[in-house]
Amino acid sequence: MKARRIIAMGAGLLAAVWTLSAQTVSDYVVTADFADRSHVEISHEGTENGGWSLTAKIEYFSPVPRVVVRGSFVTRLPIDPVSHLSYHLFHDGDEVLLAEGRRSDWQTTSDGGMRADFEIDIPQVLERPAIQAVRISFDAVVEYEYWYRTEFPEIPFPEIRITNLPRRDHYKAGWVWIPRYLPAGFGAKIPTQFSVEYRDEVSSQFVPALDVNTVDGVERVPSKRVELSDPLQIQYRGWMPLDPLEVGTVMVRPGLVWENVRWYEGLGWFERQPVTFISPLLYAVLIWIGAIFWWWSLKRICSVERPAGRRLGLALWALFTIWFSGGLIVSGFWILVGYYGVISLCGGNSILPVRTRTYLATWSFLGFIEIYWSRLEGSVGMATSGIWLSLAVWAFLLLPLLAISRDRLRQFLAFAFTLGWVGFSVAAVVYHGFFQDYPSVENLLYAGQLGELGDSVFSLFEAHHLLPFWGWFSGVSIFAGIGRRKLYNEAKELHISKLKER
Repeated sequence: MKARRIIAMGAGLLAAVWTLSAQTVSDYVVTADFADRSHVEISHEGTENGGWSLTAKIEYFSPVPRVVVRGSFVTRLPIDPVSHLSYHLFHDGDEVLLAEGRRSDWQTTSDGGMRADFEIDIPQVLERPAIQAVRISFDAVVEYEYWYRTEFPEIPFPEIRITNLPRRDHYKAGWVWIPRYLPAGFGAKIPTQFSVEYRDEVSSQFVPALDVNTVDGVERVPSKRVELSDPLQIQYRGWMPLDPLEVGTVMVRPGLVWENVRWYEGLGWFERQPVTFISPLLYAVLIWIGAIFWWWSLKRICSVERPAGRRLGLALWALFTIWFSGGLIVSGFWILVGYYGVISLCGGNSILPVRTRTYLATWSFLGFIEIYWSRLEGSVGMATSGIWLSLAVWAFLLLPLLAISRDRLRQFLAFAFTLGWVGFSVAAVVYHGFFQDYPSVENLLYAGQLGELGDSVFSLFEAHHLLPFWGWFSGVSIFAGIGRRKLYNEAKELHISKLKER
């Protein structure tokens, strides 16, 4: 092997002596200009170093972009016959697209030269839609030993420069925020941003969607598409719907899909991220704990005396607020925190009369129920105008609470009414989930037949159907707890004032 290497080096030095005034490597560049054509044929012959020739046909295939180069290279350069013709693939600059290409064997020609046939596939035009020019730099390699361009740079090899590739789609991934945990049974909205420019009418069939798969990537999970009235513009900023799923983990990424045809693929596309769906009741409890921690941590940070420590604490608190709020907005559980907030303000506000506080607490709960059901897969879903109309109707129907003078009676009626409405609305949504229709008065007349269905009725209930009961119970607990604390503080102040008078 060493003797063969010495012979090859000697041949290379001899070739260098022959070509002291010959052309450099850059002079062996053959340019193939597509200029809006689907294929280009090149043929070039050189007399340097005993003569060489390069012929090739370069074809561009669509609608899936692909460039294929087929041809042959004939040379009388002093190249070891046991080597192989190969190539390196570059961007129009110096960026390496492919470090090692497919090998081709040498064959001896009748005039003593060597010939190698090659077929080069360039899929990078699909992976890199913005590339308009590529360069194929031929080389020879002795397997596991050396490349000629590195070992013998004085031996020139030709290059093919492909320019003005047909215009293709241009895509650039932006940002996306996919939460790690979401409540099962609830649809989420994933915020995302990217830029894309379509070059032809075929590509305009793509629409934004979430690519959802199982953890092993074998099975695709159905997901809604973003309906667009017009072709997608260059910039997309919006929300991608994630369908309600059962407890478990899936892999999610934003994408572009041509329905029932293929997904758009491009270099730098969003990576798949895991999303775990947990019990909605557990999710609600965690939100409750998180809200308490958010308020408690703020009070603790504000009591810190050192300015530097207080600023650091506020910065960390702000980061937690952004993360916590983002999860609530994406999952739709901001309505639960908003409900807790209204209940707390109503219970702790000493300026408002007791009647007004009871009225607002009841109205906020009914508003929570209206918005909550619009997030469920089993519900029809309401437009924003429908929710506002429902809130206005509840505000009118609850006016009798302001006319009841007895506090205990008013609060009992409010809490009993909201609990009863929870039961009725849950039953209506379960009914709709099974029959795809809300129960009418005629249907309610046959409510006695429910007992005959037995366990089949209860099998329709799922964990997310119990969340309104959790909201009612926790809301009542917060409201009553704040009231008891106020009574305790008032009694304590009264006791202290009596002691002072003595």
